[in-house]
Amino acid sequence: GTNTGLHTNFKLDGMGESIILANSSGVIIDQILFPAQTAMVSMGRTPDGGSNWVYFKSVTKGSANSSTSFTGKAPAPNFSVTGGFYSGTQSVTLSTTLSGATIRYTTNGSMPTESSTAYSSPISVTSTTAIKARVFHNNYIPSKAVCHTYFINERNFDLPVISLTFNDEDFNSDQTGIYVEGTNGVSGNCVDYPINWNQDWERKIYFEYFDASKKRQVGANGGVQLVGGCSRQW
Repeated sequence: GTNTGLHTNFKLDGMGESIILANSSGVIIDQILFPAQTAMVSMGRTPDGGSNWVYFKSVTKGSANSSTSFTGKAPAPNFSVTGGFYSGTQSVTLSTTLSGATIRYTTNGSMPTESSTAYSSPISVTSTTAIKARVFHNNYIPSKAVCHTYFINERNFDLPVISLTFNDEDFNSDQTGIYVEGTNGVSGNCVDYPINWNQDWERKIYFEYFDASKKRQVGANGGVQLVGGCSRQW
């Protein structure tokens, strides 16, 4: 998207698409239909120019493709108890079908990393908690995050519920928070001094939808950002 050096003047969709190389007569020389990509993970041929496409463990921009690659992407973790509304303590077991893998999880809304708590035994949920987990393995790309929110002894009502789970700093930090005036903003939108909420930032969240009967219908990773003009002040 920059049209400089080794960069083309177009971008590829991270959610996956086709790219085709053709000659001046329209004859296709090469093509690939690639799937959704993973941030900070390089995809390419091995060996260079070969027919085998893999995900590499290291990025080698400007030089030959790395010889070490991932076997694939780890499958998402399984939860023994589905998120929802409960009247008492719940015991949640996390599991994976990938042999030799480690499940890591958080309960503060942040994305699990290789330094997050490793799952070893059932988690006792005694109060409203969101458990977010991923599967890690040395030979696999870490799995997508899965989150289940457990509402324990909450007030009963008849409306559907939307749960957004996120890293608190992404919303409230002076430097990176999208919901505060902060110290890292820009002016505009009827404000003549720097404000965080004027930044064109998107923050990762996990979205869950519970219907009026409190059954969990949707769980998905997503992103949120502020939109609008002067209304951002409110």
